[in-house]
Amino acid sequence: RWVAADPTDPPPYFLPSPTPSVPFIPFHALLPLATMEQKGGSCDGGAAEGTNHERIEKWKAAKIKAWQAGGKLKLKFPLREDLERWIEGQVKKAIHIQKARNVMVLGVPRSGTSMLTHAIAQAGAIWKGESTQLLKMEKKKDKNPRGFFELQHVFKLNWRWLHLQGIRGLNYFANPRFELADADKREMRKEAKIVLDDLQKFVKPGKCWVIKMLRYELTHELWDAEPAIKPNKCVILLPFRSPVEVKDSTWDYWKDHMFWKHCILKIFEIAAKLGYSVVIASHRHLLVQTKEELNRVVKALTSLGVPGLDAAKINCIEKRLWRCRSKQILEELPIDFPKGVRVLWKKLVALHKEGKHLLLPSDCQALLVTN
Repeated sequence: RWVAADPTDPPPYFLPSPTPSVPFIPFHALLPLATMEQKGGSCDGGAAEGTNHERIEKWKAAKIKAWQAGGKLKLKFPLREDLERWIEGQVKKAIHIQKARNVMVLGVPRSGTSMLTHAIAQAGAIWKGESTQLLKMEKKKDKNPRGFFELQHVFKLNWRWLHLQGIRGLNYFANPRFELADADKREMRKEAKIVLDDLQKFVKPGKCWVIKMLRYELTHELWDAEPAIKPNKCVILLPFRSPVEVKDSTWDYWKDHMFWKHCILKIFEIAAKLGYSVVIASHRHLLVQTKEELNRVVKALTSLGVPGLDAAKINCIEKRLWRCRSKQILEELPIDFPKGVRVLWKKLVALHKEGKHLLLPSDCQALLVTN
């Protein structure tokens, strides 16, 4: 651990120098958002014992005591008013950092998950760490000309978690046939932590990371022990695409309209159950109204506390990525489609038309009830 030379360095990277009269208290240790939320505190303070308010006041008192003892703080802020202004600024910065969220891209295969992950990365998010590798699927490169933007480690972990439970192929939504061994759970969770830590260490204040996490709706127990991916630190980004196009653009493995329905409903179920907010993005609009749709998506993510995104930097989306045989506009699916599939598609189209790109957990629950 290093000590900042300049006491005005923003937290949590600023660690005040210990002195004989003042105990050494790292600023970032005073604002654990998860602890604050579990005990009923609030970011702007509160009188409850053990909440953020108590920790912040303790840190403030330590800084004032250090200022009164002289030293760097006294030299930097000769007047008490200047010191108090700086303290309040530090608290606001730390709260903002703690509230910042990251992005998790979920969705049906062939619905634009790689395209959107690439776009958010171009907008300013960190999407791979130092030791991560991209998923290599050379035989299917024609399906994604720009790559799959899926981390190999993530793909293999999710696949193994399901495979060891006897879940594979088109029975992804069946009940597990086997129970996972505790040793396997521990090992895979340790690997999941490595993946997220590798991303997190590259994220600077005012920035975020993005991760494509297909099948998270089925493997969330593998990941959700990690604070970085809990609902207060992560937002779900869900691109949706007509099941007709999904079927036309994919390989035989996913050619099932009911799979499309079950996948989307399972994502909404997890969002409602665990408390995630969901931002939806239309695959068609990303390709035919690219600038407008990206602006809507980035605006919705920013409103949820995702920092450092700029839609103007995105240039990776182009019409040649529209891989399917049929490109007719379908606001309603053909009558021979299963009723549940038709109803869900109609609702997604309606939400997008109404400009409701941001769905809270309660909205996700409402979609489940009406389906």
